[in-house]
Amino acid sequence: NIILMKKACHNKKLMQRMHTIWALKKENEMIKNRELLEQTYFNVSTEPIYATSESGLVVQIPGIENYKAVVKSDNRQVLGITTQKYGLLKNSDAFEMIFRAIDDLGIDGVVTDMSVTKNQARVRATIQFPEILCDPGDGHNLAYRCIVQNGYDGKFNFGFMQGCYRLVCTNGMIIGTTVEEFVSRHTINIEETFQQVIERFKTILPQASSIIANNTYKLIHTTNTHRTDQVADVVTILSNLPVKYRKEFDEKIDSPRAPYWDIYNAFTDVISHDDRKRSGFRRDQLLGNLHSSFEKVMKMNEDQFQEIRNQALAA
Repeated sequence: NIILMKKACHNKKLMQRMHTIWALKKENEMIKNRELLEQTYFNVSTEPIYATSESGLVVQIPGIENYKAVVKSDNRQVLGITTQKYGLLKNSDAFEMIFRAIDDLGIDGVVTDMSVTKNQARVRATIQFPEILCDPGDGHNLAYRCIVQNGYDGKFNFGFMQGCYRLVCTNGMIIGTTVEEFVSRHTINIEETFQQVIERFKTILPQASSIIANNTYKLIHTTNTHRTDQVADVVTILSNLPVKYRKEFDEKIDSPRAPYWDIYNAFTDVISHDDRKRSGFRRDQLLGNLHSSFEKVMKMNEDQFQEIRNQALAA
């Protein structure tokens, strides 16, 4: 009994110590809602591909030695078939390394959105940083955010996108400015590549507000010399936007000579508030395309502009 009492006392002290460590750890964590991603932290591994014969014998399938299966450990579910060059980057490693980088910098953030496919082979999360703000020049602040994605099916690459979003809109309208985007296939050196992305992220994060301001400055201060509908035609084709967005844009803006910034915000409003079934990654891709198209438009001479518009009209 004395031995059992000593063990119980030791275990109680150990538990108290663990709770203290956990409490200190929580105090140092700068990311809210990070627990949303814990459901994706299951263990996975890669294995040779097998088949079961009619007699119940399990055999390795010949002729596909260059491929392997990505298997979820707890229920043996196959999440994807990949080549031997595939490198496994676990969700827990990807997201926790990003969280640690943010914690180290001492910047507050919040996981505002997390989506995962039905078979849990793909995951995507948005982290917003409401304290990293800048006023681009129109009196309405922009805030910084990053989007991280990872997948196990061999088709959904590891991705990291940094950009900003509008605070002026209560619905959470997203501005399409992309600070930086990185997408990489899972290969045998994926962990090394991921480390480089983390270091780049840690470099950019403290400078994010000034980067965002610089990226929006031209949009606000460059004079638009074309009609609103002409700019919309060119932007639609350059951004590869669905025709429905062009029609919804016409309903939002009625100024025949609107500034670039107003046209830009009208398009981001339409894309961000699309309530149709569209993945978050596709939405952000379109917003990124939109920002790039405006950069191109502002550099075009009149002949180049009219040539692209003629293509849009023909399409």
